Amino acid sequence: MPFGVWLRLGSPEPYPPVPASDVLPEGVLRDDPPLPRTPHPFRADPGVFRNTLVRLSPVCGPWLREILDNIPQYVRDGLL
Repeated sequence: MPFGVWLRLGSPEPYPPVPASDVLPEGVLRDDPPLPRTPHPFRADPGVFRNTLVRLSPVCGPWLREILDNIPQYVRDGLL
């Protein structure tokens, strides 16, 4: 058998690196910076939301029409 085969059988390489999806172990450095956290949650733009609702065909439905009519109230309540 060639020496390289014996070497691999006798002293296998450690497991290949796997992408981490959670906190990295101590001592492991990232090569890309983590995404910055925003101080406030995402808010939809009321105008874009309204224009999107108007373009939907089932806007004639009562529950969707109620949302469309009450967008200013939802903005005041902080939902949009």
